[in-house]
Amino acid sequence: MTLPPVRMLYDVIDYTWPFVTTWIDGPFTLRRGGAGGSRVSAATLNGTDTKKDIAQAEQTMQDVGQSKLFMLKDGQNYFGETLNKRGYVVKDPVNLYVTPITALTKERPPHKNCFAIWPPLAAQTEVWTKGGISRTGWRSWTVRFGQKLPF
Repeated sequence: MTLPPVRMLYDVIDYTWPFVTTWIDGPFTLRRGGAGGSRVSAATLNGTDTKKDIAQAEQTMQDVGQSKLFMLKDGQNYFGETLNKRGYVVKDPVNLYVTPITALTKERPPHKNCFAIWPPLAAQTEVWTKGGISRTGWRSWTVRFGQKLPF
């Protein structure tokens, strides 16, 4: 199996758990996650960084009501060292997994493994709550996937 380029995998994770909005500010892509989790609220470096650029990105994240959070991409160890010197620590490592689609589709899943419902089941709310996703986050995540909610 030929592995896809890592850039493609970053695009896949953006599409499978999307942010509310994104914009470019200097060498950074900034995201507003809408309480959807850490990765969808993290800034990523697109170019070369300077202390001034990092400070500006931090200020912008605070201005939109988010924590100062950066996601390092493959090959950005130098940027990780820069953030480490500024007091940052690793919070939620992202793992990228690749497998042929045939490995996932050998058997049809049993009926009722997935529910398209609202309001969520108690088990769903328990998982989301333990994962740190608030009720606001449930709503923003669901709305991003086009389901109209009754509230």
